[in-house]
Amino acid sequence: HYENYQFFLGETLECDAIINYRPEGFAYIEQIIFKHDATEETKKQVLVHVIDRMKKRATCVRALTFDFNSELHKQSLLMKRCGFVIINRGSYFVWRPTDNANSSSVKPTDLFLSRLFTQGNQ
Repeated sequence: HYENYQFFLGETLECDAIINYRPEGFAYIEQIIFKHDATEETKKQVLVHVIDRMKKRATCVRALTFDFNSELHKQSLLMKRCGFVIINRGSYFVWRPTDNANSSSVKPTDLFLSRLFTQGNQ
């Protein structure tokens, strides 16, 4: 069961989060995206609020993190600061360009991946 939450500071959208509640009693943060200039403190407050909401309906909160560019690394560190344990096992992102690697228009370090990239959990 997917739900979308949006968090505002005044009239400004600070964060958009997609949560997946599973019937087995756990939940996933499928994707959480913050405004480009959101402060680290705002990000932490929002993530803690998301977790508090999820704890009311789930016995375990899970997320999938990647760490191959600076934005994803920052998100992983934020999750650690909010109590997540990063186990560094499981899914990997593998990239192979189909054109000349030096002229590729899409760079893997420019992608922002989330659990939605894995097509979620059905």
